[in-house]
Amino acid sequence: EYYFSEQNHLVNICVDVSHGDTKHMTKIYNMYSSAKWCRNLMSGTVVTPKSAISVARAGCTHIRVGLGSSSAYSTSIATGCGVPSLSAVFEIWSTFQSYMEQTRPKIIADGSVRTTGDIIKYLSAGADAVMIGNLLSPCIESPNWQINKMKKILNFFSFGLLCKNYMYKKYKNPAYSIQHPTNTVDNFLNQTKASFASALNYLGLTNIKDLNPYNVEFIRISSASYKESRPHLLD
Repeated sequence: EYYFSEQNHLVNICVDVSHGDTKHMTKIYNMYSSAKWCRNLMSGTVVTPKSAISVARAGCTHIRVGLGSSSAYSTSIATGCGVPSLSAVFEIWSTFQSYMEQTRPKIIADGSVRTTGDIIKYLSAGADAVMIGNLLSPCIESPNWQINKMKKILNFFSFGLLCKNYMYKKYKNPAYSIQHPTNTVDNFLNQTKASFASALNYLGLTNIKDLNPYNVEFIRISSASYKESRPHLLD
């Protein structure tokens, strides 16, 4: 995938492959990173420090971390291969702390982002950014919405009382699933800003840049503790 930058007409490249550390991919990274027009190069996904170092040495300026944790994939279940994404991000971040700051690649967490809290946890574990699709997909501005014409007509003549979900999209999970628009990008951004503001307040921090392993402590919780943290008013 190619992303053109207005600055000096350079190109940012994201290599979209689920296993980013192979001999074939190394050749591709070397080819792109040596090109004068390549500004930034993001690797395919990796989950171990060894692989992260390998793709960085091949010229990747950004390392995508995550395997089998995306909402529409079952890689870990089908193959038995994978590393918990938060742990992978932290271990890879720790590995690059011995590098000079200007030579450290950016860490991009990919997968398992279901809530704004997950974004905050990834950044706190050492990620520089996250890739999100599941949170933006329900927004009306996202692509591929389709209209059920009959439901739209019924909605119109019922003054919006019936068939409110006349817009839908299908996406491929183990089977095709149907999704309806439930949010807007503006609402999502406002909710995210509020979540970050609250998190920084709870953590005693003043800036989003302070979200890193030096300032945040992670603790292991039980399944009972996780259930307790979820909304349970109507349980």
